[in-house]
Amino acid sequence: MVEDMTKPTVSIIIPTIKTKKEVASLISEIKSTVAYKLNLIVVSGNRSAAENRNIGLDKVKTKFIIMCDDDTEAYPDGWDRDLIDALKHIGASMVGARLLNSDGSLQLTNNRNLDLSKDFVEVKTMITACCVFRNTKLRFDENYIGSGYEDTDFCRQLGGKFFVANRVKIIHRNESKNQFNEQNRHYFREKWK
Repeated sequence: MVEDMTKPTVSIIIPTIKTKKEVASLISEIKSTVAYKLNLIVVSGNRSAAENRNIGLDKVKTKFIIMCDDDTEAYPDGWDRDLIDALKHIGASMVGARLLNSDGSLQLTNNRNLDLSKDFVEVKTMITACCVFRNTKLRFDENYIGSGYEDTDFCRQLGGKFFVANRVKIIHRNESKNQFNEQNRHYFREKWK
């Protein structure tokens, strides 16, 4: 079957507490580096990360969803295609980009897995700074306040296998805005025992 390139292939959600003007350069960069026709959804508002993510998910009509944090940059050309192709072909529930610090060094994310020797590296859970997954009815738990652990919880609900795509390297400034890690960690542990 030939893919209909007149319809969006992927929805990209940017959940943010910043204004759309403050993420304008990110929007421009994403539009200039994607391979597929896309449906770009920016959810801007002073709500929890889970709420902003869910508002975005409720607007999606495509088979694949990419989420990008508002503090990411340096996207390589065709990065969306590379993530989606990996999701389709390696039996993953979610595939994420290899996250770099602003100086180009590897971020200690994804359970500190720093293996660059393979195209795809399996990890226990995914940092959702730049990731792709299939569109389902699954939503983020809005009992998490601010940000922190809502993405770990989503991965736990999703289940399956998670991979980092080493060929898709992006910078993640990891601004950690509106984080409530202590409270959210406690809620996560109580929920999942």
